[in-house]
Amino acid sequence: TVAVILTLNVIFPGFIMRGGWALFIAAPAVGLFQSYFAGVEKDNGILVAASFLSAISILFLLIALAPKVLGIFIGISLLAVGGLVVYKNLRSVKR
Repeated sequence: TVAVILTLNVIFPGFIMRGGWALFIAAPAVGLFQSYFAGVEKDNGILVAASFLSAISILFLLIALAPKVLGIFIGISLLAVGGLVVYKNLRSVKR
């Protein structure tokens, strides 16, 4: 995965500086996915960690490579989801 990132940086100079750096977060995620699917025992913790790293990498790629409007939309969406989670947790707490 890192070799692909560095190759893209050679083909497109400045790729890493313009947002390709987020792919470095995806490199361990690819390894964790390979470990999960190649293993005899399926450890769900590995799958959760790989999914989390993949989601963060995709989020940072979208923010870095997409227009500012998409970045603002993603920020508002994250705030809305966070507010919804907090609201549901506050409603479920018994006093």
